[in-house]
Amino acid sequence: MIFGIFKNMLSKVPEGYTRFKGEYHSGEADYLYREEHGHRIFHGPFSYVQKGNSDYIIKGEYVDNLKQGQWKFTRKNYERNSDFMVTFKDGRMTGPFVYKGTVTNIVANKIPFEIAMNLRDGLIVGDIVGLLDGRPFRGYCNEQGMADGKWTLESYNNDDHMECEEWDNGVFIREYERSTKTNSVKKMSTRLRAKLNDLLDNECNRLLQIVPRGTNGGLFLHVMRAESK
Repeated sequence: MIFGIFKNMLSKVPEGYTRFKGEYHSGEADYLYREEHGHRIFHGPFSYVQKGNSDYIIKGEYVDNLKQGQWKFTRKNYERNSDFMVTFKDGRMTGPFVYKGTVTNIVANKIPFEIAMNLRDGLIVGDIVGLLDGRPFRGYCNEQGMADGKWTLESYNNDDHMECEEWDNGVFIREYERSTKTNSVKKMSTRLRAKLNDLLDNECNRLLQIVPRGTNGGLFLHVMRAESK
């Protein structure tokens, strides 16, 4: 909702506040602030645009210098397009997280990537669903943000094979390919947790670091693991 009324909110500057519009870090920002003891207190809608080999757009809202509500992050270049939404509560990443993006391969096909999950104080908790390399994917993290249970990635071309990983409270158990028709299993390297973390590192964590102001509890999304038993 904040994105649809963003311009109207910035056009009305409340008493005691100042609107800034100009250079900010490596791009340009537009935001409202008030002065307190020589420091700027961000309060209200915020937008950031950075142009270059990749174009970045970040929009959200501050409440008394802390990120609050939904923030949207966008990156676009000739190879990758990424959009994701993060929910903040008092500066902490808490609530729904939704990512959608495409990667253009060497034959100019756009491969979709999608992730939907929930965050609690910066930890990934609960079910993780979406697409990796255009393939349906499922995973799960426990209350401590550790990989847990069975993770799956369907094979290409909708055949009868599925890549699987099994975890126990962050401890890796085994990885294999399973036939959905015969239930037969053969050993293979799957890297499902690693693939998800690669996506989060390359497409999300870098953007989260561009505007670190107003954050409590860190800005790094990662599915954790424990030492082997």
